[in-house]
Amino acid sequence: MRQLLCELSVPIAVVVGHRIVLANKALAALLGWSDPSALEGRSLLDFVRAGDADGVRERLQRALAGEHVEPAQVQVLRADGSSVVVEGSPMRIRFDGSSALLLDIRDLTLRMEAQEALRSSEARWRSLVQHGHDLIVVLAGDLFITYASPSAEVILARDPAELVGTDALSLVHPDDVASAVEAFAARVADPHRAHRGHRVRVRTATGGWRWLDTFATNLLHDPDVGGIVVNAWDVTGQVEHEQELLHLARHDNLTGLPNRVLFSEHLERALAEGRTSGATTGLLMLDLDRFKDVNDTLGHESGDRVLAELAYRLTLAVRADDVVGRIGGDEFAVVLPDAGDAATIEAVARRILEACAEPVVDGGMLLRVGASIGMVHAPEHGDEGSLLLRRVDAAMYRAKETRVGVFAAFEGDLDEGRRRLEFAGELRSALERGELVCEYQPKCSLVDGRVVGFEALVHWDHPTRGRVGPDVFLPDAEHLGLMGPLTVLVLGEALDLLAGWSAPGQDHLTMAVNVSATVLHDPRFVDMVDEALAASGADPTRLVLEVTEQAAMVQPDVSIEAMSALRARGIGFSIDDFGTGQSSLTYLRLLPVQEVKIDRSFIAQLVEGTPEAAIARSVVDLAHNLGMTALAEGIESEAVLALLRSYRCDLGQGWHLGRPVPASEVATSGSQRR
Repeated sequence: MRQLLCELSVPIAVVVGHRIVLANKALAALLGWSDPSALEGRSLLDFVRAGDADGVRERLQRALAGEHVEPAQVQVLRADGSSVVVEGSPMRIRFDGSSALLLDIRDLTLRMEAQEALRSSEARWRSLVQHGHDLIVVLAGDLFITYASPSAEVILARDPAELVGTDALSLVHPDDVASAVEAFAARVADPHRAHRGHRVRVRTATGGWRWLDTFATNLLHDPDVGGIVVNAWDVTGQVEHEQELLHLARHDNLTGLPNRVLFSEHLERALAEGRTSGATTGLLMLDLDRFKDVNDTLGHESGDRVLAELAYRLTLAVRADDVVGRIGGDEFAVVLPDAGDAATIEAVARRILEACAEPVVDGGMLLRVGASIGMVHAPEHGDEGSLLLRRVDAAMYRAKETRVGVFAAFEGDLDEGRRRLEFAGELRSALERGELVCEYQPKCSLVDGRVVGFEALVHWDHPTRGRVGPDVFLPDAEHLGLMGPLTVLVLGEALDLLAGWSAPGQDHLTMAVNVSATVLHDPRFVDMVDEALAASGADPTRLVLEVTEQAAMVQPDVSIEAMSALRARGIGFSIDDFGTGQSSLTYLRLLPVQEVKIDRSFIAQLVEGTPEAAIARSVVDLAHNLGMTALAEGIESEAVLALLRSYRCDLGQGWHLGRPVPASEVATSGSQRR
């Protein structure tokens, strides 16, 4: 936008408060300055005649508050001490991330001289008219043209002589006729009162339209003129620039979709219509899944192409009257006017999920992104735009916590949603403040009770909330893109501890570290592990990386490649939460996995003869048949432990066998039997 403004041929200034933050060459020339940058940083009021300063300040404040402010004439001071009369109109814009005002300024000197000449001398008036660039026409009381200056041929491609006797309104755009008649009537009714200029579209001989700024002088009483003298100048280029600037201020440059400002206006309009008609208004908000991986791996140019493609798909997935907007980096929203019912909104959400689930081809690669969608509808979830946007954001957050590629409707109270958002914000700085702390839970042999290793578990020592478990903050870390730094922290601390286990009775112990789907599919994952091992000096054969069944199956080819590379270094892998996902036995066989962890949901209340017992026994048998070790997590009682031993389960974990302990207590815990 800055470059566009600087290149405009009309005088332009951008002000914040009343300080000039940008001035173009045309404005500098008007004010008699050679360097536009010399104007920047100065107060606009420095150039205004003292008597006009208060009025200018008041108009700037009104415009910044969002009011429509009509153009006004002001006398401004030039560098040489002379003054010039200008007309300026302010428009509120976003400039360099801040609210600002765009001022387009027009020099009225020649026009005022021409109007004065019109009143003083017909001969002089004729001379000015014949050689001036502005279009001058004289209208009779019935709005028929009695005179047109030669510039009509340049501006309207019309012979001035042929315009004489033409109804002026027949040349005016239909949408502008009513306001033109009103302005003309006001000039006729009160010839002595000052009237503001009027902007109107006029048809050319070729069928196009030109924007003209007009100023009328009532000389019906003057026997030498006998009409309304209309001084008009072509501002088509200026209007087109203004429209382009307005479009840029209200649309996303990359996708061309409405930005947050314009989207909010569409939402408010739909809600207002819904209040009147009683119709339901739907609102969807979606956040792209795994998009950060694309940006981080392939760069922002590839990310931009993915965003543009998905934006196009969204416009095809919605209904004809729905409005799609880009309201953030990888966040989009859809307003559904007259949505009918929740089923209609859900149908649109499903089409969007399907559209986003299809891979995007970029540079010969198939990129899979996906989306998580929040859903609300008015009036059930509220009837104010700002409230609905907060609630749909909370619903989207819930969908993203559940798993990728789903949508969720708003539930629960708004205060809880706001607290969770604040909670997520605090997590960003918790890593730097050292509030995320590791503890270590023993893994025990169910044959002889020996401790064979530990699993690193992280919790948050929150300064006001106290101890916060990983099940509470890990979804936030995933949503905020913090799983990579968090994994580096846990991996580093765990490997430093592992490297110190060299004494007799400790040198057999392994260390398990959990890896999320985001980290597993990060192209830097293998390097991340290599760097942590090199920094600690730990033996890679004693490191076990735990990957959930679901994480391994999201992109199985990527999972197999990364895991195989690390397995070649001697690192072990364990499939966590086994039995809760939808993994294929074929892929499970192909994964370089040595251990299967039976999910605690099958273990906690294990009783012989129940479906949970049948599943637990089957998983143990499956692991053994595939040459893997079976580990049961969540063992909380001696009865459950005895039952698992009868199934020949190899390893166990749970509070009955050992609670998580700080690093300082691991040495004594590792020498005990359970």
